[in-house]
Amino acid sequence: MKILGIANDETSSACLVIDNKVISAASEERFSRIKMDNTFPYKSIDYVLRNSNLDLADIDYIGYGWKKGFEAEKHLLMYANRIIFEALNNPDGIDVLRERMKLEIQQDEISRKDFDSWITH
Repeated sequence: MKILGIANDETSSACLVIDNKVISAASEERFSRIKMDNTFPYKSIDYVLRNSNLDLADIDYIGYGWKKGFEAEKHLLMYANRIIFEALNNPDGIDVLRERMKLEIQQDEISRKDFDSWITH
């Protein structure tokens, strides 16, 4: 079984696993020379496939990981507690928290669009 693993988070990368053995792995920053490159890992994917003389059509499964955006069940109480704390102790921190949440949601949308675009081509 051939599995292509793709990470599209703070540092994007790809790996190839064949029959439960990691055959090849690479981080996108290796090719772009941009530390902590978080763009979609086109070059990493190409590398791990070419390194094993495979094409995407030879892959049985693709595992794709990206940071998820806001998950109410997991984060709602944490954010509510943080907002209350900041409102009472550091009102200026509320704007920072709001901006951080906005950026996380936007980055998740970008990562998902990158993957959807890649997988449909």
